[in-house]
Amino acid sequence: MNLEETERNPTDVTLDKTAKDLLSFFNGFEHLHEVKRTIEKKFDIKKEHKHTCWPEDDIKRAWEETKKMDIKPSIRKDWAYIIILQVVNSFVCDTCKQNPNERGCKTRPNPEDRSSESNAEPERQGPAGGAQQSSGGHHQTPSHLLQTVNDFLPETQATGICSGAPCSQSFYIRIPLSKLAEDEPTDSNEVPNVSFPYRLIDGFPSGNSDLIRKRKSYVMSFDNSTNNAQWVYEILNKKTVDSNNLQGTFGHGYDRGHLAAAANHTWCQEAFNDTYLHSNIIPQDHSLNIGNWKKLEKRCRSMLKNTLIRNVHVYTGPLYLQPMNFPKLGGKAVPSHLFKVIIAENKDRTVREPVCYLMPNDGTTGDLKKYEKPIEYIQRISGLVFLERRPILRETDTIIRLNEEDPNQTQQHADIEVCISV
Repeated sequence: MNLEETERNPTDVTLDKTAKDLLSFFNGFEHLHEVKRTIEKKFDIKKEHKHTCWPEDDIKRAWEETKKMDIKPSIRKDWAYIIILQVVNSFVCDTCKQNPNERGCKTRPNPEDRSSESNAEPERQGPAGGAQQSSGGHHQTPSHLLQTVNDFLPETQATGICSGAPCSQSFYIRIPLSKLAEDEPTDSNEVPNVSFPYRLIDGFPSGNSDLIRKRKSYVMSFDNSTNNAQWVYEILNKKTVDSNNLQGTFGHGYDRGHLAAAANHTWCQEAFNDTYLHSNIIPQDHSLNIGNWKKLEKRCRSMLKNTLIRNVHVYTGPLYLQPMNFPKLGGKAVPSHLFKVIIAENKDRTVREPVCYLMPNDGTTGDLKKYEKPIEYIQRISGLVFLERRPILRETDTIIRLNEEDPNQTQQHADIEVCISV
């Protein structure tokens, strides 16, 4: 055997060793330890004496229940990581191999049997019930565990999360940064790329740039057919937000709801006044406006208490998914639903997975979590495009220096620093 063949077929590396190396690698991710403890507590999973893995019945139960749960994709992905690692662990657990007939170990091959398999290809039942040849491994993975892996893979591909080596592509989240910076002093400096699946890129989520309007500290796309904004984009940071909040009314149980919240733009009088422009107002159910929607706006601002977060980028917009009792109020179409797309940008220039909400424009109550939706779902029902996938681009730190003189002739400032791909 030549050197090239030896490298391709390392005879001294077994699947057991590879599996244990992988488990050791993932063991270094601290947040996965917390995820594992959460799953064990929720499903009351206890490891058997001296076992490093969960019992097989608990692995199956955990995955079947996880598939049914109404949780955001990023959480389901982490839970799937843990469950797959337990599947792998169940085949290399030394106690399981020594005691194959114990509870939870009955499907695992005896170590003596495995050594005799090296010269023969095992068979397993194919989808149609006939014998199917194994592709070369010595472990016979039960079909329900294979299905666990297959169920998980599409979601991993959909979220675009890279593992192991650095990604050659990223998901880019469009933000209208150049429009926000229009007529404002800016500085840009190229910075080293950060290896992370999500990044920010200059752009609009909708195609018609003729309808884009810039205000002092937010950007919107206006829809003449509804007389409402299609979407509003704003950047929240500690220099631009406060806790003020004023309301008006359309009557018939509807408030003058702000898409860009007044409390997000209190750094100067002009920015605050801009949130009361007719174009930023929609007919919003009163109970929603003072209830869950207000909670959601406060949640966006409270994210800035996290010392790791630099900016919170927020898209807000109305949707017309079903007929309403009052189709129009004050010359404005009454939306059936409202959405928010929330993107946290960290001080280390990494960008977190977007968190999205969709709420009916009614007296909706309950935990905000029940209204979380994947960003792909928001894109599908709105027709907007927030994400695009492309090869890695250069990154720059761009500072927008917002300045305004208030009625007392005092200069007000709010600098917004954003890491943007170019």
